[in-house]
Amino acid sequence: MSGKTHEKPCGTPASPEKSRTLKFSIQLDDAAPELSPAQLSNLESVLSEAVAQEIARSLRFAPKVEFYA
Repeated sequence: MSGKTHEKPCGTPASPEKSRTLKFSIQLDDAAPELSPAQLSNLESVLSEAVAQEIARSLRFAPKVEFYA
């Protein structure tokens, strides 16, 4: 099995030190056909975009929480 970790910043942070990083790994079954570096890069790009869209969709429907002093 081969795995690769991809990191992608999430959201637009107010300052760089407060940025959040999404980490995930891709593992291909040993029976999967060999992919070229270009194919792996394309797969990684498509998956990271899909994950980012799913997180954004989930956050859009998350309940709003407000704190009052």
